Amino acid sequence: MDIAKMENALWAKKYIGKDSHQYWESLPVHLLDTQRVISWLLDTQVDDGLKQFLTQKLSSNELQKLVSFLGFAHDIGKATPAFQFKAQSDLELMAKLSQNGFSVPSEEWSSSKESPHAKAGEVILLENHIPESVCTIIGAHHGLADSVLPRGQIAKYKADYWQRDKNQDIQKPWQNVQQALVERAVTSAGYHDISEIPEVDQPTAIILEGLLITADWLASNESLFPLVPVKATIDDVDTRFKKALETLEKAKQWHPASINLENSPSFFQQRWGFDPHPFQKKVLISVSQMTDPGMVIIEDAMGRGKTEAALSAVELIADKTKRNSVFIGLPTRATSDAMFHRVKAWATQVGIPTIKLLHSQSSLNDEYTSLSDWLSATNVNADQDDRYEEPVTNDWFNGKKATLAPLVVGTVDYLLSMGLKKRHLFFQHLAFSDKIVVLDEVHAYDTYMTSYLTKVLRWLGAYHVPVIMLSATLPKKKRNELMEAYLEGKYGEDYQFNPSYCVPRNWQNEERYPLLSLIDGYQIEQVTDDKHQQDKVIQVKRLVQDDKQLVRLILTKISQGGVAGVLLNTVRRTQRVAQLLLSQIKDQHENVEVLVLHSAFIAPDRFEREQQLQKLIGKAGDRPKKLVVFGTQVLEQSLDIDFDVLFTDIAPMDSLLQRIGRLQRHGLKRPSMLKQPQVFVIGGPDSKGYGTANEMIYEKYYLMRTDNFLPDKISLPKDISPLVQKVYDSDKAVEMPGIEAALVNLQKYQGIEDGRAETFQIDDPDFESGLTLHGWLDRGQPGADQEANAAVRDIQETVEVILLRKRGNNICLLDKRASNIDDIADKTIARQIIRLPVALTSNNRKIEQVISQLTADTKKIFPDLRQRLWLKDSLVLLLNEDNTRSLEGYRLAYSQTFGLGYVKEDDDETDV
Repeated sequence: MDIAKMENALWAKKYIGKDSHQYWESLPVHLLDTQRVISWLLDTQVDDGLKQFLTQKLSSNELQKLVSFLGFAHDIGKATPAFQFKAQSDLELMAKLSQNGFSVPSEEWSSSKESPHAKAGEVILLENHIPESVCTIIGAHHGLADSVLPRGQIAKYKADYWQRDKNQDIQKPWQNVQQALVERAVTSAGYHDISEIPEVDQPTAIILEGLLITADWLASNESLFPLVPVKATIDDVDTRFKKALETLEKAKQWHPASINLENSPSFFQQRWGFDPHPFQKKVLISVSQMTDPGMVIIEDAMGRGKTEAALSAVELIADKTKRNSVFIGLPTRATSDAMFHRVKAWATQVGIPTIKLLHSQSSLNDEYTSLSDWLSATNVNADQDDRYEEPVTNDWFNGKKATLAPLVVGTVDYLLSMGLKKRHLFFQHLAFSDKIVVLDEVHAYDTYMTSYLTKVLRWLGAYHVPVIMLSATLPKKKRNELMEAYLEGKYGEDYQFNPSYCVPRNWQNEERYPLLSLIDGYQIEQVTDDKHQQDKVIQVKRLVQDDKQLVRLILTKISQGGVAGVLLNTVRRTQRVAQLLLSQIKDQHENVEVLVLHSAFIAPDRFEREQQLQKLIGKAGDRPKKLVVFGTQVLEQSLDIDFDVLFTDIAPMDSLLQRIGRLQRHGLKRPSMLKQPQVFVIGGPDSKGYGTANEMIYEKYYLMRTDNFLPDKISLPKDISPLVQKVYDSDKAVEMPGIEAALVNLQKYQGIEDGRAETFQIDDPDFESGLTLHGWLDRGQPGADQEANAAVRDIQETVEVILLRKRGNNICLLDKRASNIDDIADKTIARQIIRLPVALTSNNRKIEQVISQLTADTKKIFPDLRQRLWLKDSLVLLLNEDNTRSLEGYRLAYSQTFGLGYVKEDDDETDV
């Protein structure tokens, strides 16, 4: 029997068309398609920076051959009866097999289900003595590797591979075609013999796996590689591939400009419209002089242009390392949206063709979703005459492929999940190994998230990915931890013993500010600005008053005019104090504007408030005569706003300083009573501590140390680093009653959090040659620490709902529109999203009860929910006409002024 005909009788893809006819793709065609796609990906889509990593142990020619081999060999496991007879009911496909030497069983075929085609491919290659580390890539190409190498698989499940346990006449065609396909994989890749195929280390295998998964996805896309009627064949695979390329090559890449600071001294000014201050200049010069860019940490005061410095550094590093894609990670959705707005114009200037915004509500961001509708605009690059179009969204970069886009802005969770054991993690490693990574607000990560961050930094170091980090209030202990994790990943745990390792004296205790820390190859450099900008002296006053006294003080401070910021630690407290102040204003007939902003507003209301704040007290705001702004931690980040006087609950020093960064931020004329910047810090310890709510949010130990070190005056920026280091350096002793017990509790908590985080984390990178992917994503035995969440944040689970209300016989939005929701676009309805208070979802039982009740309500409102794209996964909370609703023992009330409040139904008063 002609072996080529036998190969071509095997099917790889099939479906029944709308015309009721059978369509198919033969196995050799799919293998060739995938081989061509993966070679194209390596040649044109993998940037030179990642190629440098992949060719540390392989030559460029060896890499190309290995990638080509993987592309053809990936689905060899489909050349088995276990796979082919899945189509036993497709008579035309079975006829092809029967006519070309295979014995098609007349009885119903029963597979052991122990030989899925990915594992079968790995087994067939192992039988042909292909290196184990390469075989495992084939076995894991559907996103998950087995725990162990599948030795003895054919002996145990012989019928899955050869159809019969003993009948050699029936076995022989399968054995022959499998052997032929292996030989074809070897020769088509350019090898002369199997012995030429190299072993690979685990990090290299992970990237190759990601590349193979991507190639297989693309080659399986029927719009790119269409199937044909069963009676037809695909003979011209070259023309077929060229046609697919016409679509694939629409996914444009970024081509970073070559930047020479000596030849382009106005580079920064052209990007940002202003000249760099001395520290920004030092950042640019230092980064431009790096020879092997690893990590860049920029520590500078709030509002001092760290983002502009970082994005300029991205351009310099992109040119130097030949990397052409960027990820910018932020702590929250709100900070991601704010950064997206800032980055969009920069992306246009530098010619980045595609930008993705990644967080759970990005589809509701109009600025982002409108990108695909933008008209072309002409913008001239600072160093070239090329004209660029504004970046767009590109459908190719949707779903799992989103992180492959040339520019991704999103919550840091997408990066941190690189360290989380989950299916298709290989693809995520491919996406981030190809990037320059920028992380903002790195001081804001708690113990649990920091555990993931350090894990991910080891892997980014292993892949030689340049990382830029930004913070105004970074403890030196965390700075050291982050730098050491990166070095360990790039050079191994013994990096400090390498002769090239060179560091400044006492670098781990550096407290100068502002500070630039660089990892350049094996060298660490730290740079500061000796010419400090003029310090702003802020008076710090402590308040231990009840809320009524606080309200009177706030109104007194702005009696002659001014904008007061009141930053409190919880939504309920914010709502309560804001209500008191409004009552006081009403009683005294005061003309004071009040604006409340926190997380308990539906998305449109929150966005409207953010926009209003920017217009009123942003850098060029139209400041009102008297304004009091109430908010929670959402005001610490992302919003460039300016208060004349600040009131804040006590918080750890870094958070306090972030809040103080919103005090007299810009050089504006101040009311006569508020010319001297003042911050009033509310709360201090009583016999029970700092209050249950404060200690639920912040560790008591750090509150105590902040309390101890908080001075009567703060000079910004000079005092930022010394104050942060005092609080977070446990070697600096503090004599306070109960602080030792607080430290013990902190250490216990951190140990628990580290343990919970490690439960689902991958191992550190291991460059031992031949180490396979087996077991890399194993999560242990069932029941092992089931309380640990397979997530990169250890947060209380909450439920998000769409908030609607009854109005007569209609169901309406909460705004002034009287239209029934039947007359409102689904996307507009989907925007009315809000998280329920944690009190309603504090344990699994409560969550199940809430979801059960809301699911029933939602089905009544939207019977066709599953067919509505924007609403299909939503829950609706329907309020009464007075904007209230009882739910699981609580009375909820929504106010346009205060947001969503709640109270137990047996209490006498509500919070809104």
